[in-house]
Amino acid sequence: MISLLIAALLVTAPAQDTAHVVLVATTDLHGHVTGRDYATGRPAPNGIARVARVADSLRRAYPGAVVLLDAGDLLQGDPFATYFARVAAREPHPIVEAMNLAGYDVATPGNHDFDWGVPLFRRAVGDARFAYVSANLFDLPGDTLLLPAYRVLRRAGVRIGIAGFTTPGVTVWDRAQVRGQIRLAPIGTVAARTLETMRRDADLSVVIIHSGMDGRSSYADAVVGGENVAASLAAVRPRPDIVVVGHTHREMRDSVIDGVHFVQPRPFGASVSVVHVSLARQEDGLWKVRQVRADLVSTADVAPSDLLAQRLAAASDSVAAWVRTPLGLAVAPMRAAAARAQPTPIITFVNEVQRRRARADISSTSAFDLRAGFDADSIRIGDILALYPYENTLRAVRVTGAQVKAYLEWSARYFLVDAAGRVSINDSVPGYNYDIVGGARYEIDLRRPVGDRIVGLSIRGRPAEPSDTFTMAVNSYRQSGAGGYAMLEDAPIVYDGGESIPELLIDEVRTRGPIDPADYASADWRITPEVYAVAVRNLFGIAPKPLAASPRDSTVLRIVATADLRADLLRGAAAAAATMDSLGAACACPTLRVDAGDAMQGSPLANETEGRAAVPVLNEMGYGAAAIGGRDFDWTTDTLRRRMEEARYPWLAANVFDSVTGKRPAWITPFRMLEVAGMAIGVVGYVAPEAKALLPDDRTRALRFGEGELAIHDALGQVAALKPALMIVLAHAALACDSVVCGGAAVRLAEQLGRSGVGLIVSGGGRRAATTNVAGIPIVQAGARGSDVAVADVVRTAAGGLEVRTRVEPADTLARSTSAALTAALEAYSRRTDSLDARPIAQLKRPLPREGSQYGLGGLLAEARRNALRADVGLVRNEAIRADLPAGAVTYGRLGAVEPGRLDLVRVTLTGTELRAVLEHALDGPAPSAHIAGAQVRYDPARRPGQRIRSVALQGKRKLQSSGRYTLATDEATADGAGGYAALVGRPRQRDGLIEVEADAELLRRLPQPVEVGGTAGFVSTRP
Repeated sequence: MISLLIAALLVTAPAQDTAHVVLVATTDLHGHVTGRDYATGRPAPNGIARVARVADSLRRAYPGAVVLLDAGDLLQGDPFATYFARVAAREPHPIVEAMNLAGYDVATPGNHDFDWGVPLFRRAVGDARFAYVSANLFDLPGDTLLLPAYRVLRRAGVRIGIAGFTTPGVTVWDRAQVRGQIRLAPIGTVAARTLETMRRDADLSVVIIHSGMDGRSSYADAVVGGENVAASLAAVRPRPDIVVVGHTHREMRDSVIDGVHFVQPRPFGASVSVVHVSLARQEDGLWKVRQVRADLVSTADVAPSDLLAQRLAAASDSVAAWVRTPLGLAVAPMRAAAARAQPTPIITFVNEVQRRRARADISSTSAFDLRAGFDADSIRIGDILALYPYENTLRAVRVTGAQVKAYLEWSARYFLVDAAGRVSINDSVPGYNYDIVGGARYEIDLRRPVGDRIVGLSIRGRPAEPSDTFTMAVNSYRQSGAGGYAMLEDAPIVYDGGESIPELLIDEVRTRGPIDPADYASADWRITPEVYAVAVRNLFGIAPKPLAASPRDSTVLRIVATADLRADLLRGAAAAAATMDSLGAACACPTLRVDAGDAMQGSPLANETEGRAAVPVLNEMGYGAAAIGGRDFDWTTDTLRRRMEEARYPWLAANVFDSVTGKRPAWITPFRMLEVAGMAIGVVGYVAPEAKALLPDDRTRALRFGEGELAIHDALGQVAALKPALMIVLAHAALACDSVVCGGAAVRLAEQLGRSGVGLIVSGGGRRAATTNVAGIPIVQAGARGSDVAVADVVRTAAGGLEVRTRVEPADTLARSTSAALTAALEAYSRRTDSLDARPIAQLKRPLPREGSQYGLGGLLAEARRNALRADVGLVRNEAIRADLPAGAVTYGRLGAVEPGRLDLVRVTLTGTELRAVLEHALDGPAPSAHIAGAQVRYDPARRPGQRIRSVALQGKRKLQSSGRYTLATDEATADGAGGYAALVGRPRQRDGLIEVEADAELLRRLPQPVEVGGTAGFVSTRP
């Protein structure tokens, strides 16, 4: 992994008058040190120990050129941090010791670094062998800088100035911990003079800032200063060259604003920002930045540093033993998964502990992590820390009824409802800012506008009038007004014992005895109307409560299904097969396996062999029958016939006819009767007629795809005459469910089959797993690429009838099938895949890095799409390009790293107006978010989004005509609206049976070798 990483990042060695430095940055580590998940005891794909190995590898590749930085929030978060702050403090602080061992050079503090108080922070700074900097952090009472404003380091002969800034929200959120000891100035008041002074001492100006890019503060910032102001540094003179952003737990590879490069790695050390800076010496002897190239390196597959693992082993073991300390017992599960959708005992438990301790009328808390909670087992310290991961203290305030309603209204912003009634989550409201109030009764009516959704608010058993007063238990963070809860800022504090809420919860479990969820069952609040409550539960994957089963109910048959495997056999099929094994064993009943189509197309190996390589694996999956999917026609009908002959199970389609004779072709089987443990099961195949429209005419010219019940009426009649115990339609017809309703071809088919005797539809063609009931017919759809398995249980009820009960089960990606034959087939497929991945396709003369917003690699990929689909324009989103392409041999493996999505390419037909809207969308941000080929677009970035294009010149110097018809080659996800390309949704499209890497390979093979990529950018700014 590391050798590949370094190979991808190497650049030409600098000449005498050039220099190259490498900035490596983390942020929001939150105590994640060892790469160990203390809650589960398993490895965690993050941590300083993994970061250290990445940094060491870069130091070996670029000796004397690497600087390792961190942008704050180091000392709080993970149980490792809690243990060494609250339980077993020691010097040096183990987190800082890990930073020392990793070789950090400079860091700035974040707001959570003060959660344990200023004295602990001072000790941590004293333990550090690296520099701490912050230009807006002042020591009191002297009001002098607590830390240096910046530090200048020298690498490769270049003076690198690194300034730090910390969000002033510290004085709001940690007011009690820092009052009278430190002061934080608004960043904007000190940034200009800091950067001006630092620029005099430095050739390269770098900022590490614990502050979001922009947006509203979570508190009233008129006096304190803005919380999220990093982007404003682009307007400061002199501007910094590079800014490492923290605080918001987002990820940003490289956003350029007025020449300033902003980067942000993922939190917890899950990724590392690596910024390559090339400089050239000017005539005056000073260095000038010539090029900045930023990348993100995931640490998920990086082994922890041996040095850190060894030095911190004892500390890690101590933490692991501590979190396993038993506190008490839960007599039944109390999980938080549904906590944002409905009342749950686990949240009621937290609120009751807070309310009783503060002697308050009501209490409020958040469901911080929906994965948290108690199992029916021992409750351990780690369970409490997962449930309540923040070191907040308990307070209570006096509030009016009007303030309580305003509080709940602000929380209810978490849900969005569009004009069509679809419910979604407001991504601008973090889950930890959606609060649940206990001790009050209220409804969240999602039919009403934001700000007026709370109805029926009552407290102490009577309606809460606006002028009534109550006491409310809250945490210290919320009492400060953080999260936008400004209505609490001036509320009088009536209780402040300084107790840690996690400690209060620990004490409650220790002293109460067994925790019974029945003691915390409540119905204090609900979402209305019920259709919206169901929609919200669906958003969180909360299954409806099952019908009460009679002790005499028995499952007589379990049907398990896959769909749209898309030749993702090594991951998807393997996980699905193992899951089907487990489902069969758990039922202890007869099992029937079926597939709803599109199993053999979608990987380079499967496509190169026209599906032949996939069939041996599919034969060992144990299917009794499969539907023919739309993509199964991507090759010729003769090829499809051969694959069907090679399969050991029938492929069914009752609605496909010879376009000349009107009869079903002899090689297509419409239905099959299967006997499972003495039960006769009739299975009828169906493929949505939309499939034909998506394919080139020559693929299905001789075939007609009938639509609906009429097309399969005779087949249904023949099956019914055989009196099956159950009739199933196996349909490659998509079921698409949003938060409110289900639609798609499967629903339209079910509406027509209501009185046909069909007892179950197993569908495919949709990306996501889903289940519903239409016209009395259950429909169930597995997730694509083996992500979920569809389950339909045929249950004999106490009354003697048969009932079909459906659900979907996530595939277990860690399990392995018990079938030796399947394992052997997968191993053979893996060997062939590895061989194909390593086979040279072409030779690349120079590396193709992702530098800036427009680069040669993106243009090459866009041209590959345009060329393969013979379209006017090719388009690829920047976010779909996941790696650089190094010089030398180009293989499928390397192309797969560049474009790992394995997405079908489609040719979309657009008017000139529609194509212009697509191109404008690519220019919505500060820089183009896509690459194009076949056209050159000149645009003015200073104009309003949507009005930035000045001209569009198509190949051959053709002008874009508003009423003209054009074709755009892109991937299926983009055509479905990914990346915000809504203008493409619903437009006419065709597939050609190619995935993106095949188009890339096809173009590279045809170019003169070695391939040298040049040409002009597709998007050209009219401003320098």
